[in-house]
Amino acid sequence: MEIKRKPFQGVINILSFNRHFYVFGLVALTLIITSHILFSWSNILYWIILLSFIYGLTMPLIVSAYVYDFSGYYDFNWLKKLNLTDSKDTKILNINAGFDETSFIIKNLFPKSDLKVFDFYNSKQHTEPAIIRARKVSLVYPNTQQIISNSIPLKDNSVDYIFLLSAVH
Repeated sequence: MEIKRKPFQGVINILSFNRHFYVFGLVALTLIITSHILFSWSNILYWIILLSFIYGLTMPLIVSAYVYDFSGYYDFNWLKKLNLTDSKDTKILNINAGFDETSFIIKNLFPKSDLKVFDFYNSKQHTEPAIIRARKVSLVYPNTQQIISNSIPLKDNSVDYIFLLSAVH
């Protein structure tokens, strides 16, 4: 199964999964602008605060656009340069924390290899709204195993390649 990312998928994910921060940020921005109009406070202070809020709201989106949308991270060209072996004897492990955008890509790059996917998400410990939202829309790779983060249920030296790539945006 090949998964194509949409243009600006990283930015869309940031906005979608962290919408609570952006809603609060836009409400705060509206209150700042309104209070400046109503109370005529210092222009210098107003612009410092206004630009700080705008910076705080836009910089994560700009960085995410670079990292997730323009850097080639999801094209995996950086991985292709390593000339890793793909054979029926190659064992690959991909570990994620509840949001997996890479297992299908890895399997497409290594179709002959045996790919195991472990997810150490724990709903009691990982209560951040962004990860909860991300999990609702994430495709789950077939046979993904739930694990605890300090115990990988494999024998030592039993895997050829280990990937720890995804983080929630």
